[in-house]
Amino acid sequence: MPVYEKNGLTLFIDGMPDEQVVPNPELVMCLVGIISVDRLGVPGLKQYKDVPTRDRPEIAQNLAQQIRNDALEVFGIATCAHSSEVARYGEKFLSILPKGVVKPVNEKRIRVGKEKLGLNVSLVMPWYAASLVFMGLRTAIWARQINESQVSIILDLLPSAPSTAMKLLQLISYHPELSQLWEETITKFSVDFQFGNMNTFTTLDGSKCSAKDHPGLILADWFSHSVFAACNSAHTLDGSVGRSEEYRRALAEPFFALHEKKKINVISLNRLIVSEESSTVDDAEFLKNLSLLSDF
Repeated sequence: MPVYEKNGLTLFIDGMPDEQVVPNPELVMCLVGIISVDRLGVPGLKQYKDVPTRDRPEIAQNLAQQIRNDALEVFGIATCAHSSEVARYGEKFLSILPKGVVKPVNEKRIRVGKEKLGLNVSLVMPWYAASLVFMGLRTAIWARQINESQVSIILDLLPSAPSTAMKLLQLISYHPELSQLWEETITKFSVDFQFGNMNTFTTLDGSKCSAKDHPGLILADWFSHSVFAACNSAHTLDGSVGRSEEYRRALAEPFFALHEKKKINVISLNRLIVSEESSTVDDAEFLKNLSLLSDF
């Protein structure tokens, strides 16, 4: 596990699609957290969007091969759900917050505590917040295994806002069961969490670089696309462009390689706490029900 001198065990999080609940209710949204044992990541690997389309399948297959050959050791956590379910989840989540926490601002925005959110974003944020709690729990378990007390969670700008981390923290604190689980995780595993967004970072040689070039965020970017490809049909990839089935299968390979190694946990939406109701659906059953996964 990569332990950074100041940040401890570090989890990098990215999601697909990038921002809000999308019109297609059957699209599966994915949030993925990645820990890379080698803090240098994969030399020469660039962000998904910076790689020519024709080269992406080969790069994805190379990543999968490195995982299967133990040349690339990463651990992951993913939460996945259809966008329509995310929206319903968000509505229910907001409805059970304490009275006065959620207030309308205008027809396009609401206020949640001190934060103003667009209506679409407000429906996605609860899913991010609940996912973050469970990702934090999984990371705390890993941290205890290596006797590390510091855990850092680095979010891509989700959903494209500098104050995303603060908004997520506030949503967690307002929800009684999520906040309780968060506090119990800190107490039980004796970990200190810090998390936020990254704008720049300093390399080992002292150079300052853009966050998009950080090896951890680059891997999180590729694995979020890989999980998304595994859960969705080819025509949904790369925005409205759409791709071939062969392209989709190649892109999904890193996720499946990681899953074969039992190094990624997939959490279904109904396992995330939003009320006192419990779920009996385990990860294996959830994977079987996700569209297209049975094709492999």
